[in-house]
Amino acid sequence: MISPTAAQEIITKNTLQDSVLAHQYAPLDYHLIQAKIKRAARRPFFRRLAYAFRGGEKDSLNPRSYSLMLFPAYRSDIGWYAGSRFQFDYHSEMSNGRLECDADVSFQGDYLALIFGRHTFEDQRYRFEYSVALSSVPVDFWGVGYCAKQGDKVSYRRKSYRVDVTLRRSLTNRIFIGIGSCYHKVKSIFNYADTDGEVVKGRLYVEYDSRDRELNSQQGVLVRLQGGVALMPNSWRANFYGSFTLKGFHKAWQGSVVAYELYSESCSTGVPWQFWPTTDGEVRFRGYDYGRYIATNLLSAQVELRQRVYKRLFGYVWGGVGELFMKWRDLRFDNLLPSYGVGLGFAVSKECRLRFDYGFGLNSHNFIVNVNEVF
Repeated sequence: MISPTAAQEIITKNTLQDSVLAHQYAPLDYHLIQAKIKRAARRPFFRRLAYAFRGGEKDSLNPRSYSLMLFPAYRSDIGWYAGSRFQFDYHSEMSNGRLECDADVSFQGDYLALIFGRHTFEDQRYRFEYSVALSSVPVDFWGVGYCAKQGDKVSYRRKSYRVDVTLRRSLTNRIFIGIGSCYHKVKSIFNYADTDGEVVKGRLYVEYDSRDRELNSQQGVLVRLQGGVALMPNSWRANFYGSFTLKGFHKAWQGSVVAYELYSESCSTGVPWQFWPTTDGEVRFRGYDYGRYIATNLLSAQVELRQRVYKRLFGYVWGGVGELFMKWRDLRFDNLLPSYGVGLGFAVSKECRLRFDYGFGLNSHNFIVNVNEVF
């Protein structure tokens, strides 16, 4: 006969064995474990935000990067405004691409918004680009051609809506051809009346590109010849337009790059005036406001010295001339418009720069903020 003490020991031993076996063979919740590990590895919000401003993270197994920029900016036609840019890059065995989202909003309610995407595939032979742009900005209209410098300005609000797609194919490592299409609508709001313009464009271009990179190039040459047809939906009458671009980049001495550009653009007089070539105030004719001069033909040449001053700080000195005219027989060298200025830039990341320029023109001046190099 078993004593009460021995019976209690047997019961305790069996209970412990059953508990150990139940613990060993209990099913594990791997989803719960993975969620806890992910939560433990997740950085605090402000640390993640700091990584975004510094350009995100890159992983050799899953190479993706992102960046976020927020900055105050100023334009003479808009005034002070808040600028922002979000950029996302990805790379894979089949394709790679970039998505950019820009949003600028002024304190007076003016805005500029842009969504841009670029994707390459088929071993980099094909590249597809698309963009959607919306804007509402005040513009001063002075007249047509060089004589506009003596006219009285008329202020109006320009509301623009644009959708653009482009497909490019490489013929060799440096020669490319491409086709594209664009829908552009502009509403010009004057004090006394509104004027609408609408156009559908188709284009074909060929280019030679030996630059080391597309953004912030340091050496190489880009030559592009483009031509196309512009159709107005109300009449569907064909009008022609075209452009020529030559850009060059050369290293002069340590930390410096000399960049130059020659640009020409023309369109038929049947194209609505809202889509004529004009001073953009950001890339060419940086000493003038947007829309200060307008005509059916534009010629521009500029050269710029880019010098690294200290680590991420850069300095700029630039100058150029150009002219806008209605017909080629109206081209006169004594009507050239000068544009020159200085600037400072800061390298936010390896592939992104924020620069501030102050430009001067003929009885004009302009302050510009750009993300990355101007051209």
